[in-house]
Amino acid sequence: LFRSVAHADSDADDRGQSNRLSVRSKCLITVGQGVEGIWIVIGGYYLNKYFLETCCMDPTAVGVIQLSVGCFDAFNDPLVGMLSDRTRTRWGRRRPWLFFGGPCLAVSYVVLWNALPVDTAEHFKFVYYLLSYMGVSVGLTSVAVQISALVPELTNDYNERTVAGAFRVLGGNTIGLVFAVLHSVLAGDGSQPDQLRLSAGICAACMWLFSWITCFGIQERFKPSTDKDDRPAGFWSEMCLALGNKAFRCVTIIYLCGATAVTLAQANLALWCKYVLKDEGF
Repeated sequence: LFRSVAHADSDADDRGQSNRLSVRSKCLITVGQGVEGIWIVIGGYYLNKYFLETCCMDPTAVGVIQLSVGCFDAFNDPLVGMLSDRTRTRWGRRRPWLFFGGPCLAVSYVVLWNALPVDTAEHFKFVYYLLSYMGVSVGLTSVAVQISALVPELTNDYNERTVAGAFRVLGGNTIGLVFAVLHSVLAGDGSQPDQLRLSAGICAACMWLFSWITCFGIQERFKPSTDKDDRPAGFWSEMCLALGNKAFRCVTIIYLCGATAVTLAQANLALWCKYVLKDEGF
């Protein structure tokens, strides 16, 4: 199936214009980015509210879950990236991760939004939501890392990478906003578990579909090096190399001071509107 689709993708990208990306390829990358966009918007705005109000979890437990998954991501993301870089198959090294990451994310997403009965033991709820949240993290990373890596691998042209990156970010965020509106319509105020399950099922199916659309539609161009001395460094060696780069450290500090603050505000915005502004619509 991979091979047949790869042959079918002989468009302008493969007819002697190795540094140009067709609109089709940019759209495929955008669709793949939509997977992350759906989670970032819905999970970012509604997950804390869901844990506290629908699942009736202790706020301390919710904070521990968020912290634990954040720490898990710190190791999960570079690990998946390293394993992806070392993947060698006849279908490429990114597409197999898209193929298996989509279903993993979809199943974990549905499980996460499947609210347990309120009278369930607190420790059982904690383990259940923590593990399902980690499953979402693994599935999302397996998809998002590949989408980010595909852009520089598909073209060496700086301008093409910039345009493709703009397609990816703007398109992914737009898809996320559309599904956030869909979630708010289907789930209402989040007080009805069945409505949340319906929203989760639709969003999960679309994330699975989007990851497979990109998987089957894109054609990788990565060619493994035949140089026996060109071996990838170890995980810790790569981490030390990255941390030893001044530009990387500066970008990390900017992210910690900027994006982290936005994430914290996003995660608590619905609760702030409801309990501080007294807007019951939230």
